[in-house]
Amino acid sequence: MGPVLDFRRFWRQSHNPATIILIASNIVAFFAIAISPRASWLHWIAFSGSEWWLRPWTLFTWPLAAAYHPINLIFASAWAFSFCGSVERSWSSQRFITFMAGTAAITALALDFGSRALGSPAVLAGLWPSIAAPTIAWTVINRREKICFWGATIPAPILAVIVLVIVWYDEGAPIRGLFALSGCAAAYAYTTYGRSFGYRDRTTYRRTSAQHLRIIEIEQDFPRNASPLLRLNPLRYLKAWKERKALEKLWNRSNGTDRRD
Repeated sequence: MGPVLDFRRFWRQSHNPATIILIASNIVAFFAIAISPRASWLHWIAFSGSEWWLRPWTLFTWPLAAAYHPINLIFASAWAFSFCGSVERSWSSQRFITFMAGTAAITALALDFGSRALGSPAVLAGLWPSIAAPTIAWTVINRREKICFWGATIPAPILAVIVLVIVWYDEGAPIRGLFALSGCAAAYAYTTYGRSFGYRDRTTYRRTSAQHLRIIEIEQDFPRNASPLLRLNPLRYLKAWKERKALEKLWNRSNGTDRRD
């Protein structure tokens, strides 16, 4: 029971356990492949467009293992620890794992579709293609941030463009690589609309004579010069409705009375 308890403690106390497991699995795979270059077990993890329906779990497991040059593995691991770790700490491990699984499946299916249309096989495995989506998510969340890379200061939007170009080129420019960008597009849509829907919620409160906390309204605080299309976006109304329901549930649980320590 000792190792099991240690793993549970690690999962609870670590701020980015999923990212660490993702990196560790690639390191283990690197040494396993170095020892046995023709390891058949890799086919049970990597995504192959010609036979993925026989192993559907490879839609989600392909980021866990790939053969790398050691220097490539070091840079990919450092990149994943920085950007994936930041996103996981911001969202929680459960949400991050769901996000990674979703973008991995979208990338694999879209690349398989494009490869079949172009008559070339689709194969996916490893860190670099999988960490592109969380990197795009990080640049959306921290769009005003800048990173220093070998003495060069790179704004977050420029970093996103660099990542998109690398994925597009590495997975088969000019046409095939466009399908590989589907996971990045899904990451951008989720981070922009799936979580915040392009606006921020601001709740206004006031207290009645009985000192009860009453919800007055939820206001949509749109950015300046927001386009009419953003205001007509039905997703924002879904977000407001979900927010109202959550606040109503919170109010009902409080039984209409203040709780004081």
